[in-house]
Order: sequence, then C-alpha cells, then structure tokens
Amino acid sequence: MGSDALSNNAATSITIRFVLNKGDGGKFPARRDFSPSEIADLRQCLAFVLELDPGSIPSAWKAAWKAKILEVTFLYDGITPIQGENFGYRFQARKSYLQGYPAPILRFLLDRPVRPSLLCRVLSGSWFSLTTASLSDADATPYYAEDHNGYTSALPSAEIPEWLAMLEHHHALSGKTFAFPDGLPEYGHRFNATDFALPPHG
Repeated sequence: MGSDALSNNAATSITIRFVLNKGDGGKFPARRDFSPSEIADLRQCLAFVLELDPGSIPSAWKAAWKAKILEVTFLYDGITPIQGENFGYRFQARKSYLQGYPAPILRFLLDRPVRPSLLCRVLSGSWFSLTTASLSDADATPYYAEDHNGYTSALPSAEIPEWLAMLEHHHALSGKTFAFPDGLPEYGHRFNATDFALPPHG
C-alpha cells in the first residue's frame, strides 16, 4: 500500500471540503445562549480544529504517510451563509436555534506528493467548536460539529475553479493562509474563526 501514496493522482497541493453536519460534545446552543454581539458576529463563538492523526489510518498505510503540511489556505471559511445552500451558519426569523452547518474548503500544500484520499483520512477527525460566552461561564462543554458519515473529500481539480467562482460571486471567498515551515504540529492546530472567517456582510 506504500506505493499508493505516490499513485497517479498524488499531489503536493490538495483541496479538501469538510462536511461537518453531525454533532458531539455539549448541547447545540439555542438563540437565547448568544449575546447580541455574538448573534451579530458568530466568529466570536467558533474555532476550527484541524486534527492531524496518522494513527487513524490502517497500519498497512502508515508507511505511506511521511508528508508534512507546510501551508493551509481557507478558500471557504465554512460558516459564511450562501443563498440557496444549506451549509454555513445563519440565524433565521422565528427560529430558536442556529441554522445550517459548517463546511470549510481548505487547500493544503505538502512537502511531497500524497494521495488525496490518504490526506482526507489523516484529517478525518477535524471539527468546528461552537460555544458562547454564557455557556463558557457556566463551564458547559462546547458543541462539536463533525463528519460522522465520511462526506469529507478532496475536490477534483476540475471542480475547484467552479467552487472558487461560486464563492467569489457570493462574496464568500476567504483566502486566509497560514504557514507551517516545520510542518503542521503533530496533533494538528486550532484556528480561531476571527483569524480566518469573513466578517458578516452588512
């Protein structure tokens, strides 16, 4: 299986769409749990945890994972609402809970070619953390938005321009880049939404 990491579709630049539509951890916050400023800018309540876990892949594949992630670019922050789509987070009138789910799109630069499916597997435990100041003050466990169904996947190169055009059209293209010259830390990295997500429109 080691040669699988260097198969024909292996690459040093891989774009992954994370579909985090299932929950774990604490309760999903209700509208009443958010302060007015948090409702106006949800970035205060959110963080994306990119979990790097080579131990999650089958032992036969482990020899294939020697890559370092040198750069992470948020093409889509995962939370900016897009008209007509059910992903992204939004408050709607007469709804007592936040609607939608996060689905960030990230581009990864690696120091050597790997198979996109292998990178997806190594990062499959990544999640969004959602909490509020009032819940934190009460020592409540954050809500974790995760992928329990395996919907997270690498985008084919032919689809990436279409996604970029759609994001740009809806003013949802982030483009925030984070460099890791020595490689992404062994157990991953926590990105606060205020550092990568777009400010609310209007």
